[in-house]
Amino acid sequence: MPKYFFACGPTTENALRCVRHHSQLGTPANFGLCVFTTSPQLQLTLEAHQNVPPPNTPTPPGRPASTNKPGLNVFIMVVRGLQAVSKAQNGVGAFILQCKRLEFNYCEMSGSSRGMKAFLKTRLATFAKENPGVEIVVSPRPKKHPIIRGSYINKREKVVCVRNLEVLQVLQKAELLRDASGDKIKKINKPVQSLNDSVRGIWSPYHAKGEDVYKV
Repeated sequence: MPKYFFACGPTTENALRCVRHHSQLGTPANFGLCVFTTSPQLQLTLEAHQNVPPPNTPTPPGRPASTNKPGLNVFIMVVRGLQAVSKAQNGVGAFILQCKRLEFNYCEMSGSSRGMKAFLKTRLATFAKENPGVEIVVSPRPKKHPIIRGSYINKREKVVCVRNLEVLQVLQKAELLRDASGDKIKKINKPVQSLNDSVRGIWSPYHAKGEDVYKV
C-alpha cells in the first residue's frame, strides 16, 4: 500500500525541494507525492522530474530505470487546483464606509426631543467634522418622536428612535448607525463563515470508496 505525502508548494522551487527530500528517504514501501498547483509550467516541470534518481545514486542492477533505490518507487500525482476569482471583502486592502448619509429629525414642541435638540446644538458640528464622508441632514419632524435615519451604499436604511435620550446617548446611537454595514441581522449557526467555496468540495457518501464509509 503506497504512502502519500501532500504538498501545496506555490512555487516550482518549493515543490521540487519536496520531491528531492522524499526521493532520498530510505522507506522500503512505495510513496507518492501529491502536489496542488494551478500552473501548467509547474506541472510539466514536476513530470520531467518524475522517477529521476537523486544525485550520486547509481541505479541498482536488475532494477527498472524508474526505481531510485531498492524497494523505493517514486511517483508524482499533480492535481490541478480550481481557478476561481475570490470575492472582494471590505477592509482587505482598502476600507469603504458603508454609511453614506445620516438624517436627524426632531420636533420643536415635543419634550421627547430635548436631548436631540441639545445634541444638534453642542455635538453635531464636531461629529460632522470627524466624519467628512457622511452626509449630515437635519430636518424638523413636527408632532413626532425624534429619530436618526441612516442610509447605506447597499440602498438600505436603518432608523433608530432617540426619544427621551440624553446628549451622550444620542451620540452613541449616531455612532452605531455610522459604523453599521446596512445588512440585515443574521443568525450565525457555524463558528467559521467564508465567502469562498471550499477547494476540497463537499463530502458525499455516494462518491466515497467502500473502505472510507464507516458503518454505524
